Amino acid sequence: MPITVGSMQRKIKEFENFNIRFVHKDGRDVRDDMVLGRQYGYEKKAKDDYTVSEWIAARFLEKFPEFNCVVLDGSGAVCHGSSRLKSVRATY
Repeated sequence: MPITVGSMQRKIKEFENFNIRFVHKDGRDVRDDMVLGRQYGYEKKAKDDYTVSEWIAARFLEKFPEFNCVVLDGSGAVCHGSSRLKSVRATY
């Protein structure tokens, strides 16, 4: 069964304990029904001391290099790249 962007965003939320939004390289949102060709595939969540920028580079772009993403805090605001994942996760 193919996995969509929307279901991948939910899977990452469940696994990493924060929301993300897939975006095209030009900043436009990616449709939730777009089919992806791969899974997220990590066995452990990222360390709390990672920054948002580090997580995007090391985890997201490693799996989905054709896209970009934004990390959202618990209120839905876009997180700054220097925010620590521990701080982001605490907002949920």
